Amino acid sequence: MRKIILSLLAIVMLASVIQTVHPFYGPSESHVTTTKSGSAQTFTLAASFPVVNDTIKVFEVRTPEVTPEYVEEIGRKLGFTGSAGDSNPGTIGMVDEIERRHLQVYMDSGGIWYCVLDKMHPVVDLQPDLPSDDDAESIATEFLHNRDILPEGAVFDRVIADQQITAVKGSDEVVSSYNVTLQAIFARKINSLPVVGPGNKLKVFIGDNSEVVGLFRVWGDIEPYKDVALKMPEAAYDDLVADNVMVAAGDEVTIKEVYLAYWMEPADSRQGCVLPVYVFEGDATNKEIDGIVPFTGYVRAVQDGEIF
Repeated sequence: MRKIILSLLAIVMLASVIQTVHPFYGPSESHVTTTKSGSAQTFTLAASFPVVNDTIKVFEVRTPEVTPEYVEEIGRKLGFTGSAGDSNPGTIGMVDEIERRHLQVYMDSGGIWYCVLDKMHPVVDLQPDLPSDDDAESIATEFLHNRDILPEGAVFDRVIADQQITAVKGSDEVVSSYNVTLQAIFARKINSLPVVGPGNKLKVFIGDNSEVVGLFRVWGDIEPYKDVALKMPEAAYDDLVADNVMVAAGDEVTIKEVYLAYWMEPADSRQGCVLPVYVFEGDATNKEIDGIVPFTGYVRAVQDGEIF
């Protein structure tokens, strides 16, 4: 019997449930169900649209100037010595060869990636000694706070496990499964709305014996910029159907929730303004696997003609 070891990184999209009464836009409309055919998909709307204001505030991102000196300042907080220099494209980094630790700071965003190479995703034959979820929250919060890298407004959200699964090659038969590291994940709100997108990341990785073995922090500092005209949710839904979206996939889609959020770009992108999006969540059929998969689509919520 041949075996193959698979490392599975749990991917979680942080989503906030919009309450019946929301501090930003008030009560929801009554439940409606309609079906529309888009360019490549069929959509069924099984959710109410939020009642929104005519305008919404956008925010300007204050990206730090990422220099070797700036990275060394972060490195000192994480116990690095020596000098910073060019790392992967678009980053400046530091290396601890003895403990095999790496630090990279993204020049376009100031995002931080730190890891202990041999301990982030180890290959194991016994279950590592990992903390409980409550202890993981405390360990992660203390780690960030003691190093002065816990951003204002960060709220602990959840813990997920990165797994190592050993299976018989060519089959679904699982021989063993171990949780090898935990991710303590923090969430953020802006203007009382959730933050979504690849730039909404604050994760502390915790390994064997409760050791912090990694950190990913993309958390741009922002300040209010101006109020702009807000696209109505009905128009955003039409954009979704017409495939005028930022991210979406699926065949026959049922939308079960619609809400406003703010979008953050990934660590390797320079973002000028934080703009609102409508988030459409639900289920979709996937013909390739003949099953139902989660669906999330994002539509820009700023009225056409607004220039930044």
